[in-house]
Amino acid sequence: MIEANGGSVSGVTITSPNVVFGAPKKGFTLKGADQNGLYVSGFPTGVTVSSNLGVSNGFYGFVLTGTSRRRAETSTATDCAGSATMPA
Repeated sequence: MIEANGGSVSGVTITSPNVVFGAPKKGFTLKGADQNGLYVSGFPTGVTVSSNLGVSNGFYGFVLTGTSRRRAETSTATDCAGSATMPA
């Protein structure tokens, strides 16, 4: 559990390439961020976000900007102001 308690813009921010965040039966719960549970910032390639839960975040559960070689698999957001995943 990663609990931001409203004090963080995003609970987790990924800026590096080739990051794997979560895996089947080994995901994270991202809760209570001021804006997003998870945010992929910039244009890193090879990022995979898998099997995570975003709960009660201010905007989105997961934000993956850009479209170049990024994957969001089986991650779910509940009780967030925006939709579950926002690819830009």
